[in-house]
Amino acid sequence: MHPGRELSQVQQDYLVDEIMTWIQKEMDKHEIKEHFDYRR
Repeated sequence: MHPGRELSQVQQDYLVDEIMTWIQKEMDKHEIKEHFDYRR
């Protein structure tokens, strides 16, 4: 990938998959933290 160059469909699909995986992991961590937060 190069700055200023349009991404191919394969590159776009890869990046979307990586970002969605990261978001899901962050959401899972947040849900676990909420579930075990004893300060409530």
